Amino acid sequence: MVQRRRALPTLQRLQVALALAATDDLRAYDLHPEAVAQTGARILWLMAAVAAQVDTLNTTIAGTLAQAWQPGTAALLNAALVLCTDHELNSSAFTARVVASAEANPYAVVLAGLAALGGFQHGGATEQATAFLREVGEPSRVRLVIAERLRRGERLPGFGHRLYPDRDPRAVALLCLLAEAYPTSPALALANTIIREATAVTSGAPTIDFALAVLEHTLQLPYGTGLTLLAIGRTAGWIGHALEQYQSQRLIRPRARYIGVPPRA
Repeated sequence: MVQRRRALPTLQRLQVALALAATDDLRAYDLHPEAVAQTGARILWLMAAVAAQVDTLNTTIAGTLAQAWQPGTAALLNAALVLCTDHELNSSAFTARVVASAEANPYAVVLAGLAALGGFQHGGATEQATAFLREVGEPSRVRLVIAERLRRGERLPGFGHRLYPDRDPRAVALLCLLAEAYPTSPALALANTIIREATAVTSGAPTIDFALAVLEHTLQLPYGTGLTLLAIGRTAGWIGHALEQYQSQRLIRPRARYIGVPPRA
């Protein structure tokens, strides 16, 4: 039985490309700081090429993405990448550090980070915020969609971060940059209406996930590019974590204590 080829989502395409590239990149096994930085750069450029689906790269990663997605947006895309670079020891960063502590090469570190990022509670939050923005669609539906979600006991995607009860500074920065660049954008006006209505009935402020969704909508980027920006930006952070972990030469090995029913004597 012949199966049809299906177009893979970008996150999966990145994983496949990195796994294939790792088999030929023997320089990646050099874990000295300068070599790791160079391997990290090769990984980032590969991810940009895969995400943009191009063979010819621009002078910058953001420029490469902008050229493929929406010319003239490189500065905003670069800002998004920088804001997504690091966020303490979240699940993907911790996963990346654990893998690096075992002295796996940077490709394995990034692949591990991407695996964690693909979870519903991590990168999935960006996808959910993007879907929420599309579900609303227009200002006249904002109150209705929010009300329906709350009545069903559902949360509002892209709102409320456990570390930022008042505001997510990353979201604030990105939304401010968008407002400066596109002050009359209908997409941004829709986002502001959502923020106003959502914060009036819930305690959660907009997160970086919502800001990435707004960026994607405002710049009319291909669907799913918010998550792609998060993945590429965060990869730079994972490489930084790997550099630190390699130099510490300490294996991360938490202990576990059994708390179940004691065995019978």
